[in-house]
Amino acid sequence: MTTPPDILVEIVEESPMWLPRLRANAADPEKDRDGCCSCTVQGRLQAYGVARYVIHNDKAVLLESLRESASIMLRLFERFEAAEPIARSLVGLLSYKQLYDALASGDLEMARRLAGHMGRDEEWERKHNHPYDVAFGYCTRDFVLNLREQWPARVEALAAQCEKTSRSFRGYARVFEAIQEGDSRKANAGFVELLKGHRRLCKGNGVLRQSVYEDMCIWGLGLANLAGSYGLDMQIEDPLIPSELIIKS
Repeated sequence: MTTPPDILVEIVEESPMWLPRLRANAADPEKDRDGCCSCTVQGRLQAYGVARYVIHNDKAVLLESLRESASIMLRLFERFEAAEPIARSLVGLLSYKQLYDALASGDLEMARRLAGHMGRDEEWERKHNHPYDVAFGYCTRDFVLNLREQWPARVEALAAQCEKTSRSFRGYARVFEAIQEGDSRKANAGFVELLKGHRRLCKGNGVLRQSVYEDMCIWGLGLANLAGSYGLDMQIEDPLIPSELIIKS
């Protein structure tokens, strides 16, 4: 355990008290008219699931929390497409974060359904999102949807953005490339690089410092499940991606 224990304990002890209220707000048509209450629940669910797993080894709560987070995102897309006044920014390509929740939970069907709604207006996405998020989001989406004709360009764009924006994410591009090539050995080497980068992000002024991600790499777990779904043999020996959580193809 590397996250300060008091943070994890606080999340585990307090979540059962405020999650019902947050869920109720999200279910209220008036309070959640623009979808913001739904988004508040998502982040809380992921933190609660990870904290429960780290402290109590509660696999069921972790997977269900991740699945619920993804399902909330799916519902926001459906509401937006039904012309409800959901804020456009909430259903942009940044939803790849919830796509990784679906993948990490092992619910590949949920992941495919969610990916099918993402990034339909590429011009809008490029105008309103950081180039790295555009590259990462579209690469993940197109691999989830098995849009193989898009893979080479998406991997190339992601690799370029990793070099330009944050080399700590280069392992992700390497794993996507390995999936494209059907190379299990290259994929497992990519995960070594991916997790080294993840740990760098948890140190110093890293964006993941003092968060539950110090104890679990949700995106890495999601990518491992995606790689496994394409028949790659995942042999990841690292506590940041517990082997018991990786689904077997």
